[in-house]
Amino acid sequence: MTCVEIVTHGAVSIVNAMVTFKGASLAVGFRTRVIAEPRDTITLSPDTPLVREAVYVSLHHLGEVRGVKVKVFSEIPPAKGLKSSSSVAVGTVAAVLHAFRYKPSITTILRLAIEASYRAKVTVTGALDDASACLLGGLTVTDNKMNRVLKRYTPRGLSAVVLIPEGERLSAEVDLSRLTLYRNLLTHAHTLALNREYLDAMNLNGIVCGHAFGIGLEEATSALEAGASAASISGKGPAVAALCRRSCISSVVSALKKYGEVKILPIINRRYEVHRIEG
Repeated sequence: MTCVEIVTHGAVSIVNAMVTFKGASLAVGFRTRVIAEPRDTITLSPDTPLVREAVYVSLHHLGEVRGVKVKVFSEIPPAKGLKSSSSVAVGTVAAVLHAFRYKPSITTILRLAIEASYRAKVTVTGALDDASACLLGGLTVTDNKMNRVLKRYTPRGLSAVVLIPEGERLSAEVDLSRLTLYRNLLTHAHTLALNREYLDAMNLNGIVCGHAFGIGLEEATSALEAGASAASISGKGPAVAALCRRSCISSVVSALKKYGEVKILPIINRRYEVHRIEG
């Protein structure tokens, strides 16, 4: 029997899409592994609503009446704004499709993953920006309402310094009323990202979302003062990401570690990985 292992990654926000449905995200070196194997029944580990919906929509797409065994292993801290749900969704869909020797297009994987995320109630916008970055690598700029990846860049010479504070924030529980007040500024940040000015876009996003959510602004400012090229709360938080040149990584880590755990992560510019395991 042949198993398939899919590797996708986490991501950080460049532009938050929760109000405008227009966003941008950047893949970083957190990994999610999903192993899938055709079986007569459906066995899921963990058996969460998101994994379940991702498996069901994938099997329905294939027209399969057989089952599948799926195991998900993710090193992405959940409910921190680091795109753990998107990484699991695209990884699970890709694993199930590849397990049945189907060669899915990127568009198909993203469409099914977004459908599963909506069904599992883990997204507000469909999170195409997050899902596409987790799957494709690099920095993706999207229109989530139109389901379109508008631009994809592969930033070089930067690392991500990520602050992971204690506490969790679920997307479905975030009050968006204050963020709505800054809709025009978020639209401007999206335009900056489309024009490859993604560092400025991220900094503007950090100011806007920090004020709107009431968290992350002090931490992002500390990272900038320490030499980061850009810094922002990621998603709805509480994680804060700073993009840094090599020369300032240590100073940014020192500035952020007083707020919580800090990780230094590479930028991931490659697509998801597919490995076949014979056994």
